[in-house]
Amino acid sequence: MPVWQASGRIGVADGQQGGSGGFDWAQDGESFDFTLTAPITGRSFRLQSGPDGACLSGLKPQPVCAFDAASLLRAELGWVLPLRELRTWVLGMAAPGSASHMRYGPDGLPAQLQQDGWIVQYRSWDAQARPL
Repeated sequence: MPVWQASGRIGVADGQQGGSGGFDWAQDGESFDFTLTAPITGRSFRLQSGPDGACLSGLKPQPVCAFDAASLLRAELGWVLPLRELRTWVLGMAAPGSASHMRYGPDGLPAQLQQDGWIVQYRSWDAQARPL
C-alpha cells in the first residue's frame, strides 16, 4: 500500500526511561512524514524522510538533516527505533524477515504484535478502514 495515513498514541520504555505522546504518520511510497507530540508540554518534533535523506525539525532552531531517518534519530535523540518495521506494524502486519507473534481480538483484528523485542498493542481500529 504505497499511500496511507495513521494517527494514534505511542509509548516507549526501555526499563529505565520512557515516554509517550500522540503521533501522526503519512506514508507515500518510500517517503514519510512523522510528527510526535508530547501530551503535557505540547512540544513536538517532525521527522520527514525520503529517498534523498531525512530531516528532523522542532528540536533545534533549524532542521537537522542526515542520510537516513534511523541514523538521524540515533544521533539527535539517542533513540534506536525500528522505522522500517514500524511502517508495517502501524498497518497491523508483522515486518518480513524475522519471527513474530500476532494476537487477535474477538473482532478478528490485530490486538498485539511481538517482534524483534518490541510489543505493539492495537487498542482500536477505524471501523471504516480495516487493516490490511
